[in-house]
Amino acid sequence: MDLARLKSLLPPTLAGQADVAWRRFVARNRDGDVNDFVAALHADGHLDADQLREVLASLDVTLTLSEGVSSGPATRHRLLGLLGKGAMGEVFIGRDRDLRRNVAIKRMDARLSKNPILTARFAHEVQITAQLDHPAIIPVYGLEPQEDGALAYSMKLIRGRTLKQVLTEARDLVEKRRRLPPQLALAARLEIFLQVCSAVAHAHTRGVIHRDLKPDNIMVGAFQEVIVMDWGLARLMGGTEAITEEDAPSGRAERTQFGLALGTPRYMSPEQAHGRNDALDGRSDQYGLGLILFELVGLKVARTGKGAELVLKKAAKGEKEPLVHLNPNDRVPRELAAVVRRATQLDPARRYADVAALADDVRRYLRDEAVLAEPDSLAQRLARSVARHRQTALAVGVGLALLVLLTGALGVLAAVGVREFSRQGALDREQKLASLLGETAGNSHRMETTLLRFEGLLQGLATTAEARLTDPPVPRPYFLAELFSLPGKGPGDLVPAPFYDARVSLEQPDVVLAPGVSAASVNGRIEQLVALTPVFRDVHRRSADEDPRWAERLRATGVPIVWSYVATEEGILVGYPGAGIYPTGYDPRQQDWYRATVPTKGPHWEPASLDESGLGLLVTSTRALRDADGKLLGVAAVDITVGYLLDALLAPAAFDAPVEAWIVNAQGQVVVRSSQRDQARSVRDWRAPPFPFPAVLGAVAVNPDAGHVVSDGTLWVWSALPTMGWSYLVSGDEAALLGG
Repeated sequence: MDLARLKSLLPPTLAGQADVAWRRFVARNRDGDVNDFVAALHADGHLDADQLREVLASLDVTLTLSEGVSSGPATRHRLLGLLGKGAMGEVFIGRDRDLRRNVAIKRMDARLSKNPILTARFAHEVQITAQLDHPAIIPVYGLEPQEDGALAYSMKLIRGRTLKQVLTEARDLVEKRRRLPPQLALAARLEIFLQVCSAVAHAHTRGVIHRDLKPDNIMVGAFQEVIVMDWGLARLMGGTEAITEEDAPSGRAERTQFGLALGTPRYMSPEQAHGRNDALDGRSDQYGLGLILFELVGLKVARTGKGAELVLKKAAKGEKEPLVHLNPNDRVPRELAAVVRRATQLDPARRYADVAALADDVRRYLRDEAVLAEPDSLAQRLARSVARHRQTALAVGVGLALLVLLTGALGVLAAVGVREFSRQGALDREQKLASLLGETAGNSHRMETTLLRFEGLLQGLATTAEARLTDPPVPRPYFLAELFSLPGKGPGDLVPAPFYDARVSLEQPDVVLAPGVSAASVNGRIEQLVALTPVFRDVHRRSADEDPRWAERLRATGVPIVWSYVATEEGILVGYPGAGIYPTGYDPRQQDWYRATVPTKGPHWEPASLDESGLGLLVTSTRALRDADGKLLGVAAVDITVGYLLDALLAPAAFDAPVEAWIVNAQGQVVVRSSQRDQARSVRDWRAPPFPFPAVLGAVAVNPDAGHVVSDGTLWVWSALPTMGWSYLVSGDEAALLGG
């Protein structure tokens, strides 16, 4: 044995005792080798599991040979020490006598081997992992027979540490205000993430989803190689699987109202947290990767909470912490924040097409290119281009300076002076235009972020509504809309709300039935819908940034979302807050917002329309509700007043001249315009008008992301709101805005 090499691998406190310990070991075990010696140190408590793995993996660097191999598989491996315990069993370090290498051996808990469902799951883990041939997926060597009949398999022993340990080290250094070494810098962390994405994308092409992606299950090797571990919850997409309460005894399963949610709540997708195991696909893994990217970028976990139940509830709603860096002086790159948002959209359809597309966007960031999750504005594209060609620009500037010096002629200098004066005017104009473009892009970004937040609240309402509409109804009281105006007949908490110009209830929604629909015929459906009351309340509270006085604000001045409601194919509408303000003969199924939503998938935004209850112009976000077979159940919706959009979002920053702001949809209709401010609440007759400047629309169609054009002396600048498919435009007098 090379004792000197072994001592270099042992902890310093133990290395000095290695000589004496080795002599004692040899005296008791004449046939023992260095691996048995290290195993004995572990058994005596001198090495923990991580140190055992590191030492034995490092010892395997030197090749050794024997004269022959054994004939019986039962004697092939001997166990050297326990690495850890998991939900289904234990992982040991074993010594392969024939091939003279150390391996990891995962053995199923003998107590669980009597359960045929769990035994099948363990067997599937072995088969899936063995058939995924990728450098970042741990290689399986083979099945290992056990005397007690339990399943076991051997695999590569990885030398390194988990991504969780890597992140912990980076956090510790940041909190101590110390510089991160290159291997812990953001670029290095993103390279680790790309290797993980590559492994997961490969699994998805083979029809396999992991379902338990988290830093604990990602190993980073001594040479920065990455291995995705623990495929114990992996399954083939499609089909069904049997699940029992004992499926994950260590807490990887949590019962929800929809079924068993398998995985780790902190890194679950919303659909996984709802227990929809048979419907999961690669987009669920993508969500987990998005949460891991959140942690890699900001060095803070994306989802926090005391206890698995609370974290699971947050997971079901798609809730995350704000993405800010652990070091308050460090800024999270705008592009990476956009990538995280895209990968962790509540609606799977709004995420990246696949994990490969997610990885490509991260690579774009590393190449200093615009990411697809949030395309650059025109000003940002210009800034990025200048940064890339800074040396060229400098060389041109130096050349021009030398040219001026060499001419020496007064006439030339005078001409240069005239041109310089003209050039300065052009530069001033360009700077003003760039400022206007930047302000417009910034406003559009803030607007999209806010509207996406409201859309996320709608998504939570819609997802819960779909679940409630498939649950058995539970008897509960409800109030038809006509009862709200009858003394003593409406909810007990009805109080005046100046903003709504009516008495409203925050404890009970109102229920509207289309003509010809009786309460008795749809009583169970109504009870299912009324069960959404806590969700309705949460939508309004969260739209007000969770202001503790949100209820008071709602009644007095309104909160951003003024109505939330669900209508069904049976002709029922349940709305919140409860006010009972509907026109006679109201049938939700015949309304424009309902009919326009039915053929769509995912969230849908309507142009400004007139509120039947008197709040003036509203912008509505809707989503169709469907059962597991795709059958239409109804529509969920939230309303935002045009007044709020104008005051809080649409109004451009102050300029030297008056401007007007517009939002135009893909159909060329005006969603809102800032000149509507005075009539936003008082208008009584309204249809979304066409945008009255077709030449400007043509220019927007050519450069939809961002741009500018001058038409009839009016300067138009615009920036896309890509999620909604809208364009945000600002217009004003060209001479007043740019000068000259």
